[in-house]
Amino acid sequence: MRSRPTRTDAGLTSLQIAFIAVGSALVLLVGYVIFLLVTGSEGDSGTPTPTTGSASPGATTDPSPTATTPAYADWADVPPGNRPPFVAGRSGEPAAREWADWVWDLIDDAWDVEVWCDPNPGYEPFTETGDACLYQALYLVAPDLERVRIYELRTDVMLGIEATAMDEQIVWISRYYYESVQTVQFNLADGTVDENWAHDGFTNVTAPYNQEGWFVFHSGTLPSGRMVWEGSGYAEPLRGVFFRDPGGAITPSNLSSNFGGAAGEPYCLGLDPDAGIAIYESYEYAEGQPIANWPAELVKHNVLADTWTTQSRLGPYGSPCHDDFEVTSAYYVGLANRVDQSGLYRYFFDGSPDQAVP
Repeated sequence: MRSRPTRTDAGLTSLQIAFIAVGSALVLLVGYVIFLLVTGSEGDSGTPTPTTGSASPGATTDPSPTATTPAYADWADVPPGNRPPFVAGRSGEPAAREWADWVWDLIDDAWDVEVWCDPNPGYEPFTETGDACLYQALYLVAPDLERVRIYELRTDVMLGIEATAMDEQIVWISRYYYESVQTVQFNLADGTVDENWAHDGFTNVTAPYNQEGWFVFHSGTLPSGRMVWEGSGYAEPLRGVFFRDPGGAITPSNLSSNFGGAAGEPYCLGLDPDAGIAIYESYEYAEGQPIANWPAELVKHNVLADTWTTQSRLGPYGSPCHDDFEVTSAYYVGLANRVDQSGLYRYFFDGSPDQAVP
């Protein structure tokens, strides 16, 4: 004899209750599947939020894959409506879109990197009291100048971009302190920082602090992708030169262990990447003497062959650090820094008289 379904106090049979329970479970399961399809995996964190005020710029959460990756070959092909939404920026912050990992597929050497700092009016730079910025962030800048904010950065020191290797997702960030500069290697993919990236670039004992990125500057990048870096000191001459090849291999220049620069005043460096020639210029104060009698030194460095020549004379050569720097086999164009010259001059390697540039 088949037993009759029993009723609960609500007037439902036990069989009806079973059907309801099974139906509810199916609804929950379907709902969860839809949630995963819409939001992606549970590890997604959206725009990464790097550490602020820490010892180095770095992310607390790494950029992670987004749920949907649009199929575009170039950023210019992405309609504005399909680009990531704009972030709710701070007052004065440049307009920027949120980060999405599919943007990596569109980034090439035409992109740039930018840092924005919201200055702290209470910051005292001479004593470095307080944070330099109220807020600081890192942006990738597309060829159409639209920005994508990828990281929030530390605020205790002002930061700047020294160099980029976009195909490697690497940028070099300079930390600007009152009397010093430290350049660190920053991984755009995960926000990690390497302060010892240049350690193998210096072989001379006069520049130990350069090995942690202090006073290390990017001179330029050759057409081959080889980067030329220099190390100096605070108000000091050249201490070392090294090369970084694509992929990260670092090679010290022979110049690093054979040339210390003229004693005394800061040197200046200019690089013509197409010619493969770098010019290093320095001079030394001669107390009581007119500037035309100050000892000066010039190094012409063939960075392709890693060979150089050194010339000395009285009276500073022109500074190669300016926007119109040019070097040929016969001369370089320098910015005059002496009272009897003004503007741009051609400084000849064979000792011919300096020639004003019209």
